[in-house]
Amino acid sequence: MEVWADRHGDVIVHTADSVDFTLPYHQWGHYGRPTDANDPARCAFLTCFEAHYLHDLALLPTPLPEQTIKAVGKDLSGYRVYAMLRKAGWTVRSGLQFGGDFLLYRGAPGQDHAPYIVIVDRGGFGMTGMVVAGLVRAAAGARKQILLASP
Repeated sequence: MEVWADRHGDVIVHTADSVDFTLPYHQWGHYGRPTDANDPARCAFLTCFEAHYLHDLALLPTPLPEQTIKAVGKDLSGYRVYAMLRKAGWTVRSGLQFGGDFLLYRGAPGQDHAPYIVIVDRGGFGMTGMVVAGLVRAAAGARKQILLASP
């Protein structure tokens, strides 16, 4: 198994020919996404939080690239909330398109609606009334609720 990181710390995992990448990762709870539509079983893209979490659970056995470790270290609050939500059984995806940190799915993304947008309270984060109003409007338009999470 080979692991590479991009400049943001996100990871691409490439497995040997005999390993089906998609099977174990979906058994573990919908991590990553395929990077090659022609061969989705051999190569996948994981966010830095996904890679670090799988590594913490000993499900990603290779050493993590230094960029991934640094990216998680810069946002420990975000990682702690991510890990807490994963342990609670949620599938967690990026929530940037809705102005949040994460979207929460009960099942597989694409097969289920994400009922929640999660915003991580990183301390010192000044939420003005305009920011809150914008988030509430975006969430209501997408039929989602906002959760403020603190590690």
